[in-house]
This record gives sequence, structure tokens and C-alpha cells, in this order.
Amino acid sequence: MMVAINGMILTGAIFFILQYFVNEILQEDSAQIIGRAEKVITTSKKDIDVILTSLSSMVALSDQERFDETITNTPIKKYISFLNGGDIPFSNLYILQSDSASENLVDVYESQKIENKFNKSILIDIFVKNRDKIRASGYFNALINNHDFIFFQKMPAANGYIVAVIPIQNSSIFSDLKEIQQIESIKVNEKNSGEMIYGWTKENLKEATYKNTVSRDVSFGEYVLNVSVVYDRTTQSVLLQAIPLAFLFLGLIITAIATGFIVNSKQGGKKLTRMNVELEKKNLELGREIGERERLNHVLRKAERENKAIINAISDVIFEISLSGEILFLNDSWQKLTGQDVEKSMGQNLFDRIHPKDREDQKKAVSQLIKGLRSGYRINTSIESLDGKYRAVEMAISMIRMDENRNMRVVGSFSDMEDRQKAEWALDAAEKKYRTIWENSASGIYQATSDGQLLSANPAMAHIFGFENAEYMLREVKNAHTELYVSPNERLRIIKNIDVKGNQEIFEFQS
Repeated sequence: MMVAINGMILTGAIFFILQYFVNEILQEDSAQIIGRAEKVITTSKKDIDVILTSLSSMVALSDQERFDETITNTPIKKYISFLNGGDIPFSNLYILQSDSASENLVDVYESQKIENKFNKSILIDIFVKNRDKIRASGYFNALINNHDFIFFQKMPAANGYIVAVIPIQNSSIFSDLKEIQQIESIKVNEKNSGEMIYGWTKENLKEATYKNTVSRDVSFGEYVLNVSVVYDRTTQSVLLQAIPLAFLFLGLIITAIATGFIVNSKQGGKKLTRMNVELEKKNLELGREIGERERLNHVLRKAERENKAIINAISDVIFEISLSGEILFLNDSWQKLTGQDVEKSMGQNLFDRIHPKDREDQKKAVSQLIKGLRSGYRINTSIESLDGKYRAVEMAISMIRMDENRNMRVVGSFSDMEDRQKAEWALDAAEKKYRTIWENSASGIYQATSDGQLLSANPAMAHIFGFENAEYMLREVKNAHTELYVSPNERLRIIKNIDVKGNQEIFEFQS
């Protein structure tokens, strides 16, 4: 607020100071123009006075005869003719003889260029009404009908006066005002009556944007004339007058900008303070989040170590490959299975390690799995080890997952089949050997539950008890304790006391 108020006060002060100086300059211009107009009028009046004084000096009247000679004097007529062709043309020129008894008005000159006919008695009436003033000063001028000036000039050493009639519109008394530069129109009024006695407007006058009017009272003999001039201001004066407004506008803009800048700065400071407070809060929250994140990272790293330990403890190989078969993950069992370091195997193509006879089929199967045309599967194949030999494995493709970068991964495993096959072969050999002994033994061999249900019996056992074969015996005998032995109770008693820890004992029963 203080910046806005001080800015407006300073701008207003500069505006009024500039306005004052500009007005002074413009008033001086106006004064110069009206001064030139006044000079034209006063100069014209002085010229008229000089001419009339010259004429009155040339004409000296003492009697009628000499008067007649005077008005017919060739030099005077030439002088009058010269005046008529000059800047102050006369429409009429008279010599007025006056004594105590009468006034006599004699024509001296009448212009052929200017038509101005009026009653001479008007001149005599004006003289009679102002006789005392005219005789006292020897000079007098009058205005007739607002369009003619009458001038009385006393002739020296004579009871007579030169009387000149000058039409206003046809005289340079006012017409020279037209020559003043910048003037667009002129009005001359008689101040007391307010009647306009002269007016002029420039031909083809266009509407000017920048005009000014100035007036001044000018003394003209017995009269006071009010001269009003309309003039067109110069470009320099127009620009000069626009300077205060330009400074006012510029000052208000600068004040508004400065005020806005300070307001924005203040608001920005408040906003910055609020932001700092919020930033402190965010920093505290961020600190807590970082602490929580560190804790979670620690838990995650621990979980990763545990998961990795678990995964690496699995005897089967766990792998992840891209859709094209590039190896992305392997557990430590890979090295046990193939003999190749896990890190060196990363980035290799898994299908290149599968036996050539199964390679294309596996590529096709994985492609169908990716496209959703088949589900997870298991297949027996061989994988190349570090020494170039192929090892029998069971490959299982279990799932497709998406990683943190939204890339698809194929997850699967390899199970070592060679140790299992060896165990299966040993078991198969043992079973064959046992079955040979079981079927070819001369002694009866059987298995029964504690409640007497037969589970198995060899052919010799069936033959001993009189059955056609072992299968028939298993169907017919419901309780071996009671059906096959003479003393079932003694047998049951002994069976109940048999050492369950597996210590072998021999018992005899009669069947």
C-alpha cells in the first residue's frame, strides 16, 4: 500500500510540474500568435495615422481659391492614387471645412475599385457630435455600421480636416491577419457593443484535431476591439502537451508493476514460508519413510538371503529365461548338474544346452506356453555339461511370470535323473531277485496282519495247505491264525508277545 501511495504521489507531482511548464510554453505560443495579430492591427492603425498626417501636411487651406487649387494639385492626386493602390486603400477622401457657423464637406477622392456609397451627412453628424473632442485632439476615428472606419485628421494652419473612409473588409487593417501562420479563423468584435466588425475563415478548412483559441483586447483609436484567433497547433506543441500524460501513464504503470512485484514478493515470501513448513514436515515424513524403508530393505535382504539359501539348498536346478530362451536366473544346483559356473552361464541361451534331438520341440513347447496354447508340462531330456557330455534330466516348465519391468519370464526346473535311474535299476534288480526266491522256494512264505489277514503267499505256501495256487489261497483264507493252525489260542498268545523291535525269534506251530 505504501509503495502504491508513494508511487501515485510522485507520479502526480511529476505530472503537475510537467503540466505547469508545458502550459507555460503553450501560453507563450498563444501569446506570440495573438501578439502578432495585435501588432498587425496597431501597425495598420499607425500607417493610417502617418498617411493622414502626410495628407494634412500637403493640404493647407486659407480660402476658397487656394482650397480649389489644393484639391486639384497634381502631386496630391498622385499621392492619393498611390495610396489607393497600396496596402490601405481609401474608398472616399474628403476635406471638411469647419467654422463656428457651418461645416462644408468637399470630395477629394472616390475609389473606383471599392463601391461604398453612403450619405455624407453621416460624416457631418459624427463631426458635430464630437466637435469638441475633435478640435481638442485634432484627431478622431469612428465606426459606421460596423463595416467602415471614418478618420478625422486636422490640417495644420487651417480650419479644416482630412476625412478618410476605409472599408473594413477591403482594408489591410485586418486582412493582413490572414498572413499569420497557423491561423485558421479570425473574429474582430467591438468590445462595448459586442458586434462583429470583421471575420475570416480559411478556405477549404479541414477539421483539425489540435486547435486552440486565444483572444485579446486591442485599442483602436476611440474603440477597444476584441480580437479572437483560432489557430492550429504545431506538431511540436501537440507532442509537448502529450508529455505530461505520457509521464502520468508511465508512472502509473511503473507504480502498478512495482506494487504488483512487491505484492507478489510478499505473497511469494509467505508461500515460501508455507513451503518451508511443509518441506520440514515432508522431511520428517521422508526421514521416517527412509527409516522404514531401511528396515524393510534389511528385512528384504534377509528374506532374499534366506530365500536364496533355500533355493540353493534345493537339489533341483531352478531357472528363469526370457521369451527367447536367454538365461536370466540360476540357482547353485546348476553348477552341480552341469559343472559350469552360474555367473558364466548367465545370458546364454538355455535351448542351446538341451540335446539337439529335443531342442526344437522344447522351443515350440515353450512358445505354445507363452501364447497360452498349453499349460505347464514335464519332459525327460538331456542337458549338456561342461565336459560336453549330456546328462539325463527331467525338465519341468511350471509358469510364466512378469518382472518389475513388466517383462515376461519363463520359470522352470531341471531334476537329475541319473542317480534316480541307478536307484531304480538297483531296486528293479533286487525285486527280480526277491521274486525269484519267493516263487522258487520250497518253503512256504507268507505275510499276514496281526489279526490273521493274509497279505501275500508264495506258491509253496499254497501247496503246503492244499490250495491250487497262492491267489486262490488269499481269497479263501479269512483268518490264518484260526484256519491254518491246530492251536489258534496258543498262536495268538505267542504273536501278542512277539518283540515289536524286530528281533528275530523262531516258533513252532502245528498246522
